[in-house]
Amino acid sequence: IEQAANRANPKDSLIYLHAEPARIEAGDLVLAGGSDWNPGSGAGFYLRNEANTAWLCICSISEWAAYTPTVTSVTGAFTTVSGAGRYKQIGKTVHFSVSVTITTIGTAGTAVDVTLPVTAASPARFVFAGRENAVTGSMLVAFFTSTTNMRIQKYDSTFLGADGYLLVVSGSYE
Repeated sequence: IEQAANRANPKDSLIYLHAEPARIEAGDLVLAGGSDWNPGSGAGFYLRNEANTAWLCICSISEWAAYTPTVTSVTGAFTTVSGAGRYKQIGKTVHFSVSVTITTIGTAGTAVDVTLPVTAASPARFVFAGRENAVTGSMLVAFFTSTTNMRIQKYDSTFLGADGYLLVVSGSYE
């Protein structure tokens, strides 16, 4: 029996691999360490595809990562606003949660634009839900305006913003 370090084999005990196996066959299952050898989505379980041309992430075990989105208003400008987000990418799927704290509204209006943690592959296919979580409790909707940006509005497509508002949106996209 070959050692797991030379060839991945589902019958062997899976150990963290820190380099791609020397010999690879379709159907091989590996547990990648994610830092010194990252087949695509960090630490996790990967399966070699049927054509033996790529590793497919079947279960990422990477942690959620923080990101700081850029927050702008479609019209006017905020006096004081901040954004905070977290995301986790598993294969081609990105799970995220973002919050926008409007301390002082200024002249901001129309809608709130927020940058995404990872560029979207198909922006027209996704719509997200959220909530104003500090003052009104109103439902929010968010949608992509580009592959790197989403727009947040009240559920009826009107502007939802004022001093002290906390906008929270989460979802998943490709």
